[in-house]
Amino acid sequence: LSVTLSNIIQKNFPEEYAERRSEHENMTYAGIDLMPLFVMDVVLPCQKMALNIFEPRYRLMVRRIMEGNHRMGMVAIDSATGTIADCGCEVEILECEPLPDGRFYLEVEGSRRFRILRSWDEDGYRVAEIEWFQDVSLPEGSQERRDLIERANEASELARAYIRRTRETIRPGMIF
Repeated sequence: LSVTLSNIIQKNFPEEYAERRSEHENMTYAGIDLMPLFVMDVVLPCQKMALNIFEPRYRLMVRRIMEGNHRMGMVAIDSATGTIADCGCEVEILECEPLPDGRFYLEVEGSRRFRILRSWDEDGYRVAEIEWFQDVSLPEGSQERRDLIERANEASELARAYIRRTRETIRPGMIF
């Protein structure tokens, strides 16, 4: 299904769409949770992020995700080992705008954290067998949840600013 067709089905058949989405979200494969992975950056639960998807492998992954539950895992590269980190965060695609050249503009929001038990390449992108962390869920709209979201976004922006400043001050030829 295309993203447009999926949106049409969602708007015109909301009950059936919700039922199908619930079935897909609760689906496991022989008791194992599988998650397609977008390897890029750390995301925290409740944190929102904009993504520009341009690599062919991730464009394929997004098309498949949009046909299903609109969820994927985001993980970073572990700087110590050069491999993907052991933990990541599931994100839900809130907005998906297909662009004429095949890219996608996404708005995602982190939902829950997971540990990677094992991972492998499938059709060019990473897929992982995962287990969920048992995080405490804060009630929607609560002041505690709003404070946590604000702190997570502030921490993310501070980290990005630090990295930008560090890169700007590095002399040519130095490895960062």
